[in-house]
Amino acid sequence: GIKLTGVERELCSCNGLIDKINKRAYTASTDITLRLDSNNYELSAILGGSYIEGNKAAMINMQNSPIRYLQRFDSPYKIDSLSNNLIGVGSVINFKKIGGKNWLWGTTNTLLSPYFELNDIGYMQSVDYLETNNYIKYRENTPNDYFYSFVWENYSINRWDFSGVNTKNLLGSNLTYFLPSRDNLFISWDHEFSAMSNNKTRGGVLMKKDISNSLVLGYETDWSKITKFILNFYGALYELGGREQNYTFGVTSRVSNGIEFNFTAKYYINFDTRQYVTTIDGDRPEVLNKRYIFANIAQNTLSTQFRVNFTASPTLTFELYGEPFISNGVYSNYGELEYPRDNKLITYGKDKGTLIAKTNDGYTVKDGNNEFNISNNNFNKLSFRSNFVIRWEWMLGSTLYFVWQQSRFENQINQEFKANNIFNSLSATGINSLALKVSYWVPWN
Repeated sequence: GIKLTGVERELCSCNGLIDKINKRAYTASTDITLRLDSNNYELSAILGGSYIEGNKAAMINMQNSPIRYLQRFDSPYKIDSLSNNLIGVGSVINFKKIGGKNWLWGTTNTLLSPYFELNDIGYMQSVDYLETNNYIKYRENTPNDYFYSFVWENYSINRWDFSGVNTKNLLGSNLTYFLPSRDNLFISWDHEFSAMSNNKTRGGVLMKKDISNSLVLGYETDWSKITKFILNFYGALYELGGREQNYTFGVTSRVSNGIEFNFTAKYYINFDTRQYVTTIDGDRPEVLNKRYIFANIAQNTLSTQFRVNFTASPTLTFELYGEPFISNGVYSNYGELEYPRDNKLITYGKDKGTLIAKTNDGYTVKDGNNEFNISNNNFNKLSFRSNFVIRWEWMLGSTLYFVWQQSRFENQINQEFKANNIFNSLSATGINSLALKVSYWVPWN
């Protein structure tokens, strides 16, 4: 097939948007799928291109965007301050074995050029890479006394940017095991090898990534049951002492024929020894006269989601959704990158004669004759979002919607993490929005 999209905007200099976003954006893509050898193999491809246009300031902004960081020192695509357009290409090519009783395998190869841009009509996190993703699976779909079915998969992911820098090397394995009761057990392990990060310094020099190992354990009950549960654990350990843990619990239940309830709670613990803070100018020629400042961060995040759907009658329904959230982060051990293509830091107050002193709003750092300040980056963010919707079909084909939406947010500096403080999000400063929509069906004979 063929797909074409276009966005045209009328922009003026009155609000500054003309210097920040594209005036027009077009994309074109085509895709093809071929089944081979009696449908045992599949070859598919997506090929596309993008074109964006705007004034010079907007195009510079796009080139500096976090999805590409073309201003970085190693990028083969230097910032073009005179251009008023960017043209990019992308492709995804898959070849996989999809037929057969037990063994399956496949390879996916992705290319996204540095100027490729889809964010006017969709969402993409990064470009400027070539990636190959390969896997081999063994599956067993014949039930017996020990299992209903299972799939064991091994995979690898390798990525390079357009300057030839290797940015990802990962090997992993996972097992999905369905018990005779159709409850599901899941286990996954990943090992990420040494590689370079081209975004850790936010457009600066390359920085070595941490070697890491991660583990996922999961359990889900049979989703055909009236009440279903999910338990999930994620853990990761990093070479430089960082660690992550994520715990998830969820339950979904059809309380009665007209009521369905869903609740999910997630608790995330993160200790990162290389959390980016900021970049400032500095007398450091080995890192292009910049100071790339990092710190340890100890972060705790608790979030919950609940949803209740009530069908009073075929023409009257009620829906309630709420999401309280709290995240706390404490920074410590500030330092700066010592050399490009490495991850060692000069820790302030410990290395190379540096001094650091706490102030009312952050820290003051002295390095020889240089002195600079670092803001207090600690945070304790509270948030609550909710929606309440009434849908009433007051006449055949004619519907009334009533919507009440809340969006509350608060940031408390220098507060300790306490899980029960999540309820304080319900009283945080926010916005209440009410909306009423009525549709009327006019018969047309």
